[in-house]
Amino acid sequence: MASKYWLKLFHETIYDPKVMMMSPGARLRFYESLCLAGDYDKDGELPPIEHMMFVFRISREQLLDELNELVKSEMVIQDGDKFIIKNWTKRQVAMDSAERTNRFRDTKHKEEYRKVVTNANEICNESETNRYTDIDIDIEVDVDKEEKREEVDVDNNDSTSLISEFESISKLQAPRDSADWTVSLQAMRNKGITNQIMAQAVSELSEKNYKITGPKSIEQACAIILAKMKMKREVSPRIDEFAEYVRH
Repeated sequence: MASKYWLKLFHETIYDPKVMMMSPGARLRFYESLCLAGDYDKDGELPPIEHMMFVFRISREQLLDELNELVKSEMVIQDGDKFIIKNWTKRQVAMDSAERTNRFRDTKHKEEYRKVVTNANEICNESETNRYTDIDIDIEVDVDKEEKREEVDVDNNDSTSLISEFESISKLQAPRDSADWTVSLQAMRNKGITNQIMAQAVSELSEKNYKITGPKSIEQACAIILAKMKMKREVSPRIDEFAEYVRH
């Protein structure tokens, strides 16, 4: 029967104490022996010593020393003058359709989990990198930018209440012409930014000694906090789901 052109090498091998406690030479010889046993194709049996000496390009003495170390580590079995990779048939048997399906599902599940975690890390890193960048905060909006601001319907009855709440949070005094404050506050409310989020943003900006002059001063900080809260809600259940999957 022709030899296979592939063999299974399990990820767990790099954590196996039997393998990692061997000398570097024996560890290399083990991996080479796996390849050679696959090519020899006799259920894990290694070819004669002379054959191995030629393939590995080493002396008989070195080869026997390393094989004996593999035998002591229980990675190889010696049967007379034959050396056989332990559990070869068990580990190298071809997967049936059920195992292939399970492994495919497992791989897809892990890939999905990695994507979730990667996206979460990217969001956190981006948020931290851009944290409070360009929020100096006494910004004059030119006409073009003002025209691009999203239109917000402001209930005049709520105007005083919005400004009063923000004054309490920010410890600022509203200017006489506070229409811009009202528009900004209502826009943040429409995006789900609560007084609690505003208070957190004010606190964090104050700790960083950033200047706060009005609602626009905290818009970006509030957006970052809101994004992190959303990310946490989306990522945590997926991580819990994967943890539950791993436990079973």
